Amino acid sequence: MQKTLLFLAAAAGLSGCQVTGERGSLYQNVLGGFGPKTQHIQLNPELNSFSLTVPLSAYNELDLNKGLISNAPFFNQLKQDRYWSVHHIYDAQFRRLAQDRVKIKVCNTVSADHRRSANDSSSCADIQMRVAYDKLSDGVRLTFKPITADISTEDFGFFIKNAAPELFKNAEQLNTATLIKTFGYEDALTVSSKRTISSLRNVLVKNGYTITTQDIANEKIYLSSFELKSADAKVFSILNCRTAAAKNGSSTSCKYALFSPYAISDYRIYNKEITRKINQLFN
Repeated sequence: MQKTLLFLAAAAGLSGCQVTGERGSLYQNVLGGFGPKTQHIQLNPELNSFSLTVPLSAYNELDLNKGLISNAPFFNQLKQDRYWSVHHIYDAQFRRLAQDRVKIKVCNTVSADHRRSANDSSSCADIQMRVAYDKLSDGVRLTFKPITADISTEDFGFFIKNAAPELFKNAEQLNTATLIKTFGYEDALTVSSKRTISSLRNVLVKNGYTITTQDIANEKIYLSSFELKSADAKVFSILNCRTAAAKNGSSTSCKYALFSPYAISDYRIYNKEITRKINQLFN
């Protein structure tokens, strides 16, 4: 049956948009899904718990998330479907529901337009978790205990199964490595340097960094969204920095975030490495 329908579609000269279908159109209503399918699952918190460790940080001291953020650069990306002329957009959202409760939402969106539109089909997994904190000598350990999972699956067009991200190892146990990948870490620091603005500008340009803004009159330079990588290439950092003249040279304030396609459960070593590189860069 499937081969016959595919042959007829090709013979009729249907466009890519018609073959893949649009949500609510005749093609999808007849050959695609009939709306989202939902499932609510109670989880065993102890069986599915996992921990993330972050460095002690004055910048994040009052933040209940302790610097943890959504791993947007890794999940928010387009991927061409292997068989169809559509794209998959993967993204993750991390948000706090209460002082001791958070939620991770991971979605797989199928788009015929190669970008988000009203015709997209999204399948998502919402994991609600309790969180506890343990203060260490050089960091904070956050332990997450998943309690519920809400799965919403919506197929798209001609036999395109748009499955929610597969977060389960089996009927009872989550793939916690995938959950850990949905996180990133952000922090900030200030670097004092004996270099003048002019000297620092020349060094940055010589080393291949693009200065996004130069406020020469007020002796300021800005670097926006440039990257540094860890030695093992598992973690990369996106930085936004502003340098201003100081009494004995210059002072640079940076906000930065650490991201990884790997399941990084301890950010302390990587944070030390990246902050060392930032200090070297502006000195």
